[in-house]
Amino acid sequence: MTPRTDVRAVAERYVAAAQAADKQALEELFAADATWTLAAGNLPIAGTWRGREAVLNDFLAVALSRYQPGSIELEVTRTIAEGDQVVMQWTSRARTHSGQPYENECIGVFTIRDGRIRAVREYMDTLYARDHAFGEPVVGDVRQTTVLSALQDGNLAMDDLTEGVVFHSPVTDYHGREDVAHVLSTIAIVLDTVSAHHQVACDQGVLTNITAWHAGSSMTGMVSEVYDDDGRVRETTLLLRPLRVLGAAIGGMQAALERSPLPSRTEPMTQGEPR
Repeated sequence: MTPRTDVRAVAERYVAAAQAADKQALEELFAADATWTLAAGNLPIAGTWRGREAVLNDFLAVALSRYQPGSIELEVTRTIAEGDQVVMQWTSRARTHSGQPYENECIGVFTIRDGRIRAVREYMDTLYARDHAFGEPVVGDVRQTTVLSALQDGNLAMDDLTEGVVFHSPVTDYHGREDVAHVLSTIAIVLDTVSAHHQVACDQGVLTNITAWHAGSSMTGMVSEVYDDDGRVRETTLLLRPLRVLGAAIGGMQAALERSPLPSRTEPMTQGEPR
């Protein structure tokens, strides 16, 4: 069993790394099979995230993205360590992208073994988080936003994207209007169906909870869309899980992009070049 002083130190290192948004330090702190549960709440990040990659990329990264970089402060007010568990109480302070102050009280129960975080169960005022950081839920039917529509039927007007639009896919980032439009339309072909269940609108963005099907298996996740002042998408993110189904869908995407490469990788042939 890890000594009491060690588990407390690991939890404190997590706080420092999260406050600094130090991804490398966070990767070193979490075990490969770590889980994070945000108990209850109507938030896109609520639920249980399994595996270090999911915790860092699908939970923490999305949570931290709601605030201005460098504005996050975690004030630890109480820590209790016993055995391999640490109960930590802290106040989260930050500024949202609209410049509004954010302050929420949180409690996390950390399970730490061999110097690594194995599991965290977090409690916070999720209603406050929704209203101040994640926006109010859209009332009524889900709005057919630009990227959601593209994922569902492959139809996308190029003018709905900025020239420098960035798409953060589950695998890599794509840059530029032509490449992003091509990838989104390809995803619509690879996936069987995409259905939307709930939306949250905040600042110049929209978060949509979705269910996607591939080869008879379902995935749950979210689509984030951020717009410029003219209503064009300048950044979008797609998150899906579980990894087992996502891996099969990624394989389908790779095959589809081999058949129909990205525009940026299709160079015109010069005169006299063999066909």
